[in-house]
Amino acid sequence: MQPRFNQDSANDLIREFQQLAQQVVQLEKRLDKQSNVLRAVFELVQDELHIAPAALVERLAAVLREKADRAKAACAKCNRPLGDKVRCMYCGTERKAGSIFDQL
Repeated sequence: MQPRFNQDSANDLIREFQQLAQQVVQLEKRLDKQSNVLRAVFELVQDELHIAPAALVERLAAVLREKADRAKAACAKCNRPLGDKVRCMYCGTERKAGSIFDQL
């Protein structure tokens, strides 16, 4: 049995795709605005506290290393890898939050 072409279904898919494309554009604009705000905040903090840009690079590298180490962590109960998950998919044990950023 061959599937039949349904124009209504095709139109629904096209509309959904267009909505998703619009959402992506909106998210890109928001991300760009947030990037500008973050840069302005860093420049203010840099001027006020006399922080070198290299210090930001070092701190970012440390944060990324911590994130990579966290992704390698195993479940405390069943010792299976958690990846970036908050709850173990095997036994359901929740990972303890190390900082407020773990809640985001």
